[in-house]
Amino acid sequence: MKSTVAVMVFAIIAALCLWTGTAVSQSEKKEAVEIAVTVGDILKQAKCPLTDEQVKKLKDLDLSQGREAFQALYAIFDEKQTEALKKILGARPGRDGGPETPRYVMQLVLFEKGGCPLTEKQLEALKALPQERGSWQKMQEIFTERQNGEMQKVFGNR
Repeated sequence: MKSTVAVMVFAIIAALCLWTGTAVSQSEKKEAVEIAVTVGDILKQAKCPLTDEQVKKLKDLDLSQGREAFQALYAIFDEKQTEALKKILGARPGRDGGPETPRYVMQLVLFEKGGCPLTEKQLEALKALPQERGSWQKMQEIFTERQNGEMQKVFGNR
């Protein structure tokens, strides 16, 4: 009788250990999931979503066209959307006396188009970088290998 009780107690303890281990493992997996950041999601949350026409323009945008592509990118967004992007992404000074632009919007679009979007964790790390020339190398350390490949397709070796 005592051995039967002991076996049952042992079986219950073993089952609880397995269940606890599975529950902890699943919660760790949930924490490890990276949340992608997209321009569309940022603007939807800011209550100024992209229009169908803007979505098409973003899809058709060829970022390898250099400065013209960047100007076209920033021209896609209306004033309210640009301000919402700057609020979330930060702003960088315009070139040659031009207006401020949202930081990292080009990377968001580039990586989204490449199927390897930035994550919230990556975006926070990027936003913590100082706006200086040396930050290019630091950015590459934040990006994944695939993201760096997408950057290289557009910018080549820098």
